[in-house]
Amino acid sequence: MKYYLLVLAVFFFIPAYGLQNTISDSNIQVALNYPDILTPQDNFVLSSIVKTSADQISNITINISSPQLDISQNQFHIDSLPKDSTLGNNFNSKVKQGTPDGTFLANVEVQYFIKGYFDPKPVKNSLTKAIEFNTQSKPLLLLNTQSPDDVFAGEPFSIKGTIKNQGSEAQNIQMSVDSLQVTLDGKKIYSLTNLEAGKSSDFEFVLQTPKDFGIPTRVCQTKRNA
Repeated sequence: MKYYLLVLAVFFFIPAYGLQNTISDSNIQVALNYPDILTPQDNFVLSSIVKTSADQISNITINISSPQLDISQNQFHIDSLPKDSTLGNNFNSKVKQGTPDGTFLANVEVQYFIKGYFDPKPVKNSLTKAIEFNTQSKPLLLLNTQSPDDVFAGEPFSIKGTIKNQGSEAQNIQMSVDSLQVTLDGKKIYSLTNLEAGKSSDFEFVLQTPKDFGIPTRVCQTKRNA
């Protein structure tokens, strides 16, 4: 006999941070950090860290642009930066109203001057890269569960698993397990205050079937977000 367990997840979300993109050559590296998931009209910080790996680098300029972003000051300039030094800057940004769910691109341009031993004057170098942003108006939670193939009447069993947040930071997560055909006793509710983007959390339901079944009961589960 086969019984189906229904796992429900209820949650709310706020923006969170998680992705890094790097633009580099043999002289300079620029690391960009920003949220992995954005929602329309989100205010967020796109942080940049510049690191040099050569001497005589000057007039470093970072420019970021996208039709889907409002950036309060989209250009950052450094007069000079010694070898093996780092310097950071935050680009205060906002996703424009009307931006649909899905991905969009922002163009990043890095310009700098470097003077080699045999160069009469500094030489201008440019790097460009398109970085991808993801906008979602809903959270993205992934459930991975493990349950026994057979359970015996009256004996406890557990359903274990992992919940992973692939979207904006989720808050007040509540999961429950139930069966439409058989009464289940035990720990049937799992609650989590918050789960940051890209993070995961293990959970376990400890359950028991009635003692009067007398035969092994095969357990299957389905998942549904509420």
